[in-house]
Amino acid sequence: MGTTVIFGFASEAGRDAWLASAISAVLGACLMLVYLFIFKATGGLTLVEWFPSVFGKWWGTLFSWLFRCCLFIMPLASSATYGFFFR
Repeated sequence: MGTTVIFGFASEAGRDAWLASAISAVLGACLMLVYLFIFKATGGLTLVEWFPSVFGKWWGTLFSWLFRCCLFIMPLASSATYGFFFR
C-alpha cells in the first residue's frame, strides 16, 4: 500500500499531523480495492498481464512496461524529494 513520511511536516501541522496519515491510508486502501477489483474481474490477471489482454500485444506491452517503470521511478523521486528538503 505504501508509506507516508511526515517527519518534516509534522512540526508545521502540529496536532493535525494525524489527519495526513489518515487521508493517505484511506486513499491507499481505495487504490488497493481498485487493484483487487481488476484482479477479480480479469480472472486473476495481474495489471502487467491485463494490459496486453485489453490493449493488444504492442500497446499492452508498452503500457505494461510504463507501469513497471512508474513503480520503480516514483519511489526514487519521492525519496529524492525527501532528501532535498531535509538536508
